[in-house]
Amino acid sequence: ALRRSLASLGREVQQAQARVVATIEAKHVEFVAASEQVSDLRSSVSRLRTDLKSAAVLLGKATPSSDEAVSVAGGKAEVAGGTALVPAAHSPVPRLRAAVAEHKALKEDLRALEAAAGVLSTMLEAQRKLTELDALTAAARYGDAAELSLEIAQALQGISARDANQEPAMVRAAKMQYYQKRAILVSRLEEALGRLVAFGEGPSAVARRSTVGGGSESEAEEATARRPIAAVATTLQQVWDALHVLDLRSRRVEQLAEQAHRKVLSPLLDAARRLPRGRELRPGTAFDASLNTITWKWVEADDDGVGVENIMPEGNILPHGGGKSGIEGRPRLVQCVLPSLESLFQFMYENWTGGLSEVFAALGKRLWPPVARALVQHFDTCSRDGGEALERFEAAMLKCGLIKGTEKTLSRHVHQHRHALGEQRRATVLAEARQRLLQEDGSLVQVCDADEPGSVTQLLEQRLGEEPKSSPTPPEVSDGFACEKLQHSLREDAGLLRLPTMHVSAATRQLVDQLRELLEEAIQAVEQGRPEVANDLNKLMRELCTLFAVLRPYAQKVQLKTNARFCAVFLCDCLYLVHVLILMPYTYGKRLPQEHRQLSFFVDLVPQLRRLGETHFFAMLRHHQDQLAQALRPCDFGAGISRDRTFIAAEAALGAAAQQTKLAVQGLSAALPAQLLREVAGVMVG
Repeated sequence: ALRRSLASLGREVQQAQARVVATIEAKHVEFVAASEQVSDLRSSVSRLRTDLKSAAVLLGKATPSSDEAVSVAGGKAEVAGGTALVPAAHSPVPRLRAAVAEHKALKEDLRALEAAAGVLSTMLEAQRKLTELDALTAAARYGDAAELSLEIAQALQGISARDANQEPAMVRAAKMQYYQKRAILVSRLEEALGRLVAFGEGPSAVARRSTVGGGSESEAEEATARRPIAAVATTLQQVWDALHVLDLRSRRVEQLAEQAHRKVLSPLLDAARRLPRGRELRPGTAFDASLNTITWKWVEADDDGVGVENIMPEGNILPHGGGKSGIEGRPRLVQCVLPSLESLFQFMYENWTGGLSEVFAALGKRLWPPVARALVQHFDTCSRDGGEALERFEAAMLKCGLIKGTEKTLSRHVHQHRHALGEQRRATVLAEARQRLLQEDGSLVQVCDADEPGSVTQLLEQRLGEEPKSSPTPPEVSDGFACEKLQHSLREDAGLLRLPTMHVSAATRQLVDQLRELLEEAIQAVEQGRPEVANDLNKLMRELCTLFAVLRPYAQKVQLKTNARFCAVFLCDCLYLVHVLILMPYTYGKRLPQEHRQLSFFVDLVPQLRRLGETHFFAMLRHHQDQLAQALRPCDFGAGISRDRTFIAAEAALGAAAQQTKLAVQGLSAALPAQLLREVAGVMVG
């Protein structure tokens, strides 16, 4: 144990020695690194001291001897033989500071001189460009003049001070000269635009293709003498482009639009509103070669009898076509002014915008709202064609770029008008259908598959679902394959989807005819690009079916339970309506585009109508079975039938039950198909 303890102690001593050696090694490395840094620091201090000595010698204009070591520190000069005090006035530190301040002042002066030289160079370049601007303006080269004006403005902006009052007089004079030149350029552009776009008497709109020169001949000759720039023909596109460079085009377009509305559009709309009967507006253009102008105007002419307006009785016409619309109490049809408006806007695009769609769109932004408002408020927009002319006019203006795609004022008005008419018609149709369903009309109409429009028999004769010649879909999922299977099933099962011969009420037959008419109208509305009308008609058809399901059971609530004939007719009405709704997709679906085929689907109504008819029919059967059971109750054979009293009672009960069954079956036979009649009669007698 002692040996083990000594061995353990020896190991611990060795470990401690190893740690001490490792610590010494680490500290030795740090000590060596610190020593090297101290040496480098001493070298830097020595070099700095030598530099200070050299600077002191240069400032004092004295060269120290080679055997002297001069050290400057706090106004003292150290010499090899001893130490002597130096006066503060002869210290090199103030002279060093003065030299630094002088150097800084010289640098500031240099920067000021450079800035002044830059300003002078900019001023000279601006003066040269202003001279060139005069020449370009006089030569009517407005596009180049506008670009040059922008360059001059940017150059002057570079030498401008934050406070205009602190700018030199020379800079202020240059800016004033620039503003004057720019004002002259703008006035020349205004004059050129006034010659290219004008308004004549009548009223009328006038346009020129181009004009030469922007100022007087003397100014043009003087500018040409200064800089040989040839005058060129000024076109409308060049004027609009120059105004755009000067950031003045939007304001000038607004002014032109305001003038056009006041001098041309407003008189045109007023003239159309006050047209007398038998007169119409005819737009036209005239070209004057001598003045190089093209003029748009309209004239009143006799109507050619194409139905521009509805003819009113003579007593309703005001003398001389006066009044709000020329016809008392009735505004003019919008068709009398739409051709003139479309012609005027086309004239503006071709002769006022220089072919720039941005200018035309800016004109439309200002002109379209008052035009649309006047058309909606003061003209009959929808009585003649349901608003189709107004929609075509808006689509034409959208296509030519006068309005944006988000502008829907006219089409929205037409849709609202159609919706209002649709609501009126909806109320009328529902009221008529309600009256037919509530009236006590017992007349019946026979229906069968052979005579029914759109029946399976007729669809098979028309090769229902003929497979297309080339179909990208597999045959298992293609329409042709499904229709082929349907045809096979229809041929195998003679009763599948076929309407048996039965009788329905006249009101239900009229309801079905009305549903077919509404679906035809919906198809026509889709073909005419009016899907909202088609959706309203589809909604009306569903409301008619719902009205049938609500009113028929309510109006004949008592008879449906007790009268076999009434209940049989109601069941046939439900089955007939269900049959028609099921076959509508096959009859009308192919006439609708794929995205609108849901308008012919009413299968969601089928379970409700079928369950409605079956519920009331089964309730009637249970009622008659209970009546038969009640009638047969006197038949008591417990005591035997040999007694006369029992036999007579049983015979009377059997006669009453037979008579009741006969009457019920006769009522059922008035409407039910033969096969269904036999099955129901067997169920009734048990």
